[in-house]
Amino acid sequence: DPIAQSFTVDETGAFLSSVDLYFGSKDLTDSLTVEIRTVELGTPTNTLVNEYSSVEISPKDINTSTDGSVATKVKFPTPIYLEPNTEYAIVLLAPTTNNYEAWIARMKEKTVSTSALPDAESVMVSKQYVGGSLFKSQNGTIWTASQFEDMKFTLYKCDFSKTPGTAYLYNPKIDINNVSFCKLNTDAIT
Repeated sequence: DPIAQSFTVDETGAFLSSVDLYFGSKDLTDSLTVEIRTVELGTPTNTLVNEYSSVEISPKDINTSTDGSVATKVKFPTPIYLEPNTEYAIVLLAPTTNNYEAWIARMKEKTVSTSALPDAESVMVSKQYVGGSLFKSQNGTIWTASQFEDMKFTLYKCDFSKTPGTAYLYNPKIDINNVSFCKLNTDAIT
């Protein structure tokens, strides 16, 4: 079943380049889709932020751990602009399998890294760290908020250089009399 984690972008906005996700288990053959979606009235929508905000990940590229310590980096093909003071959601979809498990924290429970310690030494999850909510769904369109849980993740925003750059383009001389040449397609250079 799909899950989603909402988060709010700070007052400066961001160009999101990648996200680290943490998995306890994975499917051996079926891929996982990671999407960045818009949020409306506090709930994830079906709308992607842009056409590049959906990435399919092969199981061979997904790391798992028994303690939530090993990340799987999901890189988007181009930076995704996230508007300031706006809520978005990370959505995990694997419609053909139930073998993916993402690490989450649950309020008032011990952290995984301290769960084997005596109560006096263990650490309890006492507050939500991103100001968002975890959502669960059976179909990816109707979401139920889980107010006391959060998915473990790390967002990476771009830090653009202010140093000017230079691009050099070279057009070789074409001998029209001896060589046939092709006309470039519209928008041939991006």
